[in-house]
Amino acid sequence: MARTLPFLCIAAALAASTCALADEAEGNNRASTVVIGSSFVRSIQDTGSYGNGASIATVTRQANRDWKGQTVGAWHSTVGPTVLIHPVHGAFHAFVNGDKPVVTFEPAASWQWPLKVGKSWTRNVTMTVHATDQVIPVETQITVEAYEDVTMPAGTFKAWRVRTVDNLGNEDVQWFSSDLTVFIKQKLTRTDKHAAGPGVRETELVSQSIRHQ
Repeated sequence: MARTLPFLCIAAALAASTCALADEAEGNNRASTVVIGSSFVRSIQDTGSYGNGASIATVTRQANRDWKGQTVGAWHSTVGPTVLIHPVHGAFHAFVNGDKPVVTFEPAASWQWPLKVGKSWTRNVTMTVHATDQVIPVETQITVEAYEDVTMPAGTFKAWRVRTVDNLGNEDVQWFSSDLTVFIKQKLTRTDKHAAGPGVRETELVSQSIRHQ
């Protein structure tokens, strides 16, 4: 995962404090390798088109794989497919079941490093859904909104709050921990424009045993 890959100020004093934290964090805003065997547990709460109910997923860093001539890191989840991610800069290459691709991205879907509060950019990738042979252009606007404390069952962590909005009807907020290099909290929202209809999936970190080389 990329290492920096889960609130906005309401007063001038809070704004100054948040900006100082963000500037300090920027020096550590870099890539790192998570040790194979590291894992974390997250809770999942679904409503609307995501379904209705709660579940728990354990995600484990597996051995690196070869993906189209590149070395990628594999993250296996007990809920859903395995994610193939570049082990240095954290770009998402594919979701797979075993060796079978489920969804792939060209080019790999990445963020622009280093992150900094207020930074914003547009990302364009082509997403292939292999079950239906759909090839879908995806344009995403990404904005780094804050660097803040986030508290959840696993503890309190410093995290980048990043908002992403795409042309498929997804409006998501993600909190990404600089230290753990995983998304520790997410609110994934499908709007009325989404083909599946509106829905929300909220996740947060329950526990973790993540180590870095």
